[in-house]
Amino acid sequence: MSRVQEQIWLFVYGSLQPGERNYGAVSGWVQEAVPGIVRGRLVDAANGAYPALVRVPREYDIELNEAKTQGWWLRIDRDGLESADRLEEFSGVEELNDYERIWTVDLQDLSQAGWIYVWPNERGCPYLHSTKWPPS
Repeated sequence: MSRVQEQIWLFVYGSLQPGERNYGAVSGWVQEAVPGIVRGRLVDAANGAYPALVRVPREYDIELNEAKTQGWWLRIDRDGLESADRLEEFSGVEELNDYERIWTVDLQDLSQAGWIYVWPNERGCPYLHSTKWPPS
């Protein structure tokens, strides 16, 4: 009997995006890729090598264009999420992690929701003046 895998949505905005260098970590599990936009700002996490997303709470009075990030919603299964967790050094909710994995919704389609990797703050890294990575 085959095991039915739970389908999970993961929003990616950096090196896990289709066509980027770490996409191979999840590509074998991707069932669907849909463009999307989430709330948050990108920071240069490693001198241009990859970004991190810093959440921007709704209560901050910031121009929405400066507080959104473009990327891709990937529909994957639990094995794909575990592979992404390893790449992003996410070990669990109560562990010390490089990135935290939180639930988010798409800004343009509120029915689209899933997991995303974020930093709780910018960690002294400069904000990118772009809504996507790599910046154009």
